[in-house]
Amino acid sequence: MKISGLRVACFFCVALGIVKTFSEANAAPDTMNEAGSSTDSLKWDSNEEFDLSELGSMDDSNESDNSTELDYSQLNEDVCTIIGLKTEYGPFPVNCTKECLQTGEKSLNDSTPCIAMSNKTLTSMSDYQNVTCTLGICSHGACKESTNHTWCVKYPVINIDPPN
Repeated sequence: MKISGLRVACFFCVALGIVKTFSEANAAPDTMNEAGSSTDSLKWDSNEEFDLSELGSMDDSNESDNSTELDYSQLNEDVCTIIGLKTEYGPFPVNCTKECLQTGEKSLNDSTPCIAMSNKTLTSMSDYQNVTCTLGICSHGACKESTNHTWCVKYPVINIDPPN
């Protein structure tokens, strides 16, 4: 099992969460300075030590210290992304497919809102280009066009989280 990079990242996130929680718990209420600007002050004891033993052991004798390769077979769910565009209603998938690490290409659930546009048209768009898009609904892996339209913007990163 090679997930040491993931464990280090999770350890960092938990430690950051502890510090943030501690900071928020010891924060004084907002005050106004003479210029009328809001100021925040924190009470922080730099000599205080945190007990990180509750986080569990990070030692795993079966993995090398330099391993950053993830073993995706240990995950309970497949990791999937889809390509999409941002609209006034939030991000919408272009077409009705998602690409998954373990299982490859899969169809989105029927009745998922989508943008009826070819992948070729999407990838040929300039970054930050604003266009009118035709909305649709996924049906058996294809986006069935409707008569509804909205504006869409293509950002440099076109992967969005799958809605389902």
